[in-house]
Amino acid sequence: MKRKITALAALALLSNGASAQEMNGFRTDNYNGANGAFFNPANLGNSPYKLDVGLVGFNFMAGNKNVDFSFGTMSDLTTDSNILSKFIGNGTTNSMQVGATFHLPCISYSINKKTTIAILSRARILFNIHDFDGTLINSITNGANNPSLPYTITGGSNMRLNANVFAEYGLSGGHVVYDKGNHFVKVGATLKYLTGVGNTYLQINNVRATLDTLGGKAIAREATGNVAVALVV
Repeated sequence: MKRKITALAALALLSNGASAQEMNGFRTDNYNGANGAFFNPANLGNSPYKLDVGLVGFNFMAGNKNVDFSFGTMSDLTTDSNILSKFIGNGTTNSMQVGATFHLPCISYSINKKTTIAILSRARILFNIHDFDGTLINSITNGANNPSLPYTITGGSNMRLNANVFAEYGLSGGHVVYDKGNHFVKVGATLKYLTGVGNTYLQINNVRATLDTLGGKAIAREATGNVAVALVV
């Protein structure tokens, strides 16, 4: 039980940023039907549909602080032979977010003009890297490209990696409490059940080590720093 609580706490802290732009545009549409309840259950109130069924949907989001993903630069990412250098060139750090959401079958039903209920289901993957250590990655790749031992790998920052995978099922309802002229007020709520929760994280703090061989086996000597790895399911 303690592991479940830990995973859910980490998920709550990290999921907001990765999902902020999920289904951008569609999420605020008055005709998004049952799918609108994922973002704001109050959208169900005064639904234009008596019955709405969503079969499947997919949303993907990726972002970082170093590389521009505009249409003018996307071709460079596909043709450059060293894409990694764009993200962590000259040993710089980079923070990244990746999120994928799979909307599974959902259905909404309008009880009357003011009240609508919905049954929802979706699966989500949220992945975050904070201060991806360009100094460490470059020292590893340089050593791999010039495999003469001994050589030293050096980190320059405290790197954090966190990933969450889970599915959720929800019961939502929306209701119009005030509707007069051009003004109306709607309220909504969703009761969710989370399942298949998985969380993993990696922490690397100022790692430094010399890679060498001893008795024909590769070893790391004079190693300093901290590494923490965990998997919670």
